[in-house]
Amino acid sequence: VRIVIKPLAWIKFKFKYEKLNNKKTPYLIFYNHQTVWDQFLVGLMCSNKTYNVMSDDLTTIKFASRVLNFLLHPIPYKKSSTDFTILRVCRQVALEGGSIAISPEGNRTYSGKTEYIKFSTIKMVKFLKLPLAILHIKGGYGAFPRWSNKSRKGKIEGSVYKIYQYEEYKD
Repeated sequence: VRIVIKPLAWIKFKFKYEKLNNKKTPYLIFYNHQTVWDQFLVGLMCSNKTYNVMSDDLTTIKFASRVLNFLLHPIPYKKSSTDFTILRVCRQVALEGGSIAISPEGNRTYSGKTEYIKFSTIKMVKFLKLPLAILHIKGGYGAFPRWSNKSRKGKIEGSVYKIYQYEEYKD
């Protein structure tokens, strides 16, 4: 995947990023969701296999769902419902050494700023007891705004904002 996505992200957005070294330790990764490319950009920023939590309506599209399954290893969830199977799947992925990436807002931002984070997402963080890595994608909203059908010229940067160990956030 990196062979295709890395040059494409450089050509399209001049994407520069800081790498998250998650080879030895699985992380729960939070990132701000600005573009439709975010899952791929987060995948570039991580050094190990990362599973993406995403809406189940994206995983039911005929051809696209096969591509997404191959590239992003999605963990589907149902919006606006109580679905505890996602917790079991995430726990299993973490036990096998995989990192889990999630946009805690659940949707792309309307303004470029991080939106409201649901309380249930915080419960998920405490349940998984993984180190929490906060990744920040900067410039994506201007290059690929939610309210537009096409991208613009612009640079996107990715950085590791902060890493919290379980002991730091458990209380």
